[in-house]
Amino acid sequence: MYNSAFPKIEYYLYNYKEISDRINKLNTQNSDLDYNHFNYGLWIRTKLNRGNSLENQVVNKINNECIIKKLNLWKKLIQEVLKKYKETDSLKYKFICLKYIKKLSDTEIEEILKIDKYKQKDIRANILHYIFLLCLKKNILREVK
Repeated sequence: MYNSAFPKIEYYLYNYKEISDRINKLNTQNSDLDYNHFNYGLWIRTKLNRGNSLENQVVNKINNECIIKKLNLWKKLIQEVLKKYKETDSLKYKFICLKYIKKLSDTEIEEILKIDKYKQKDIRANILHYIFLLCLKKNILREVK
C-alpha cells in the first residue's frame, strides 16, 4: 500500500498550487455543457461518430464532478497539513513549502534550512506517513490497493 500511496501523495503535494486552477477549469467545462442545443444535426453527427452525444456529455459531466470532489478533498487535506505544521513544526512547514510548493532541489533546501540530505529524507518520510494516516482516516485513498 505504501508503494502506491506515497507517489500519489507526493503528486498532490507537488501540484498543490495547480489544484484550484484544475477545479476551475473542470467547473467551466461542466457549465459549458448545453443540453438544450442537442438538435437533429448533432444527433446525426453522433451517429457518424463525429460529435458528442448527449449521453457522452452527461458521462463527462459526472466524471468531472467526481474529479472535482477528489481534488477538493486533497486540497483541504493539504491545507490542513500545512496549517498544522505551521502552528506546531516550522521546520516541516518550511520543508513542504520549499520541496513541494517551490519545487527546490535537495541541495537548495540544504543551503536554506541547513539540514543534510539524510535529515531531509527523514522529514520527508515523516510528512508522508502523517499524510498517509490522514488519508486512511478520511478514506481518501480508497482506490489504492
